This record gives sequence, C-alpha cells and structure tokens, in this order.
Amino acid sequence: MHRRRHAWRRATRRALHRHDAGGGRPLGLIHIDAHADTGDDYGGSRFHHGAPFKIATDEGLIDPKRTIQVGIRGSLAFEDVWSFSHRSGMRVMGVDEAIELGAVPRLPPHPQPAPRPTRRLSSTRTLRPGWPCSASSALPLPCSLTAAHRRFAVRQGGVLDEIYRVVGGGPAYLSFDIDALDPAYAPGTGTPEVGGLSTHFAQQLLRGLGDATAAQPGGISLDLVGCDLVEVSPPFDTANLTSLAAANLLFEMLCVQVQAEVRRRGAAEGEGGGSGA
Repeated sequence: MHRRRHAWRRATRRALHRHDAGGGRPLGLIHIDAHADTGDDYGGSRFHHGAPFKIATDEGLIDPKRTIQVGIRGSLAFEDVWSFSHRSGMRVMGVDEAIELGAVPRLPPHPQPAPRPTRRLSSTRTLRPGWPCSASSALPLPCSLTAAHRRFAVRQGGVLDEIYRVVGGGPAYLSFDIDALDPAYAPGTGTPEVGGLSTHFAQQLLRGLGDATAAQPGGISLDLVGCDLVEVSPPFDTANLTSLAAANLLFEMLCVQVQAEVRRRGAAEGEGGGSGA
C-alpha cells in the first residue's frame, strides 16, 4: 500500500466507532511505527499521512490514555514531532526501550544448583562450582531450563505487558506501519528509518496480542476490533522483502482479530443462553 493511503485509517476508525465493536466509545490503539503520526499543519493542511492519530484523537475516535506507540525513532527527532503524543497522554515507547524490554516477558533467572565444593581432578586442574565440564570429570553440567519453568515463569516485563497495562481489556484497534521494521527487513516504504524492529520481534509481538497457546503462553487476549498494515511501496521494494514481511505480519494480525471475534461471539451466546434459562 502506498504511503499516502495512511488517510484511510480515519474512515475505518469512524466506521468502527459507530459500530457495536466500539460501543460508541473511543477505541484503544496499539500503534507500531517508526513515526508517531500525530503531527499537525504541514504545507497548509492538517490532513496528511503524518497526522492521522492526532485527527482521530481530536474527533474522539481513539482514547489517548489507552494508546501506546511502539518502535518510535527517526531522524526527525525534534520535540514538536512527538509533542502531541506526550501532551495527550499517549504512551510513547521508543525503539531502544522496546528492544531492551523484548516483545514477550522475559523468564526469571533460572535457579542455580546449590554450591558445591571445588573438586580437584588432578594436581593441575580445578573446576569452580557450576562450571560446565566434560563427561570424564564426573561432575554434571548445570541443569537445563525445564518446560514447566518456561510455562509458569513469573512475568518480567516485556512490551506485551506494557500494552496490556495501557490498553487494558476494552476494544482496541491495531495499526502497523511497515517502516517500524528496520530497512534490512522492509526497504520498500516511503519513509524508511534505520535501527528498527526485526521481523521476528514483530511476529512475537503480534502473536502475543492473541490468546495464550502452548507455543505462545504469554498471550494477552486483546479485544481487537480492527487492524491495518500500511506504507508498503512496491516500487521501492527489493526482492519482494517488504511484501513478504507485510503479508506474513498481516496474517498474524488477522489471526488475533479472529480469536477476538470468537471470544466475543462465545460471550454473546453465553449471555443469550443465560437469559433464556
């Protein structure tokens, strides 16, 4: 999709706002992008691809207090570019913070085995407690991370935790600008910014917005009512890298939306059954 098509997000959110999905209330927003897109007047117009989320906030379509922007960075790093996001109460997470936190919660440190006395294998070789050693030493290697430890680990941060803290359990919209990815993964876009997210990071993050599964135990079950992926520009693409990344990420987003729709229908059927009993 060409970068100028950013504006169609506005019409989509208006429709969702009026539809039962939003209940007439402003939606939460997960915005994954290199740019905040909350600018104002540019070349004499408020309506351009760098301002859709300011306009949506002004029109009451999204709730800035339930909005998080992930991956923000770029060469236009002066205060005015991001000032509206901060003033309105949006959570702005720069790319450095996102990468440091990781897409999914990190595991706590694995418990170390109890200290053992140093064992002298020969007159010239000594092993410290807990150090890996060869089978011939008769000292076991430190125990590996167990499946139970992975699944039931105490959550320690992660972008997903921050998304859930900000957006909560209410209806939300997801917007993914392909320039959130580093140009190494998505060169075909109108405003590439170096130092971005990897496709693996993006996949982990998007999968984590859905239901918890054995493969993704940390899912937050986001109540997703709509989504978009924008700014793919085929003329600028190289070896179809950007189109490939976009298609796969959009598939992940649609899976999250389908999961949310299944939950909503199940809840509605449960309420209907209860009222008829």
